[in-house]
Parts: sequence; C-alpha cells; structure tokens
Amino acid sequence: MVAGRARLNDEFVSPGSNHRLSAQALLARVAEVEQGQAEIIREQLLRSDVALLTGETSFQERAYGCGG
Repeated sequence: MVAGRARLNDEFVSPGSNHRLSAQALLARVAEVEQGQAEIIREQLLRSDVALLTGETSFQERAYGCGG
C-alpha cells in the first residue's frame, strides 16, 4: 500500500483521478485501512499496559425492548 493512493487493476490511482474503483477494490481498501487503524490502537493500548482480550461474539436472542 502506498499512502494516499488506492489500487485500480493492480495500478495505483492518485487522489483526484477520474478512475473509479470497483466495489471489490473499494472494500479491499477499506479493509486495509481498518486493519491499519486497529493495529495502531492495539499498539497504543499495549504501550499503556492495557490487557487485551480478543475473540468473537454474537447475539443469540433479540434484546429486550429492541425491535417490533
């Protein structure tokens, strides 16, 4: 990844270019940015001696008072 530039068909596109990214390329770029931000936050928390728990969760039932 090059800062400030997205990929279009494996080529870099400058900001302000008239080229449009496909939905797949856009979602891939969003995932890259989110991963980078998560890593920055993780490193900041670890430097501050914050214990991190990782995992997955899901809701099994509709919460009381939510929805119809």
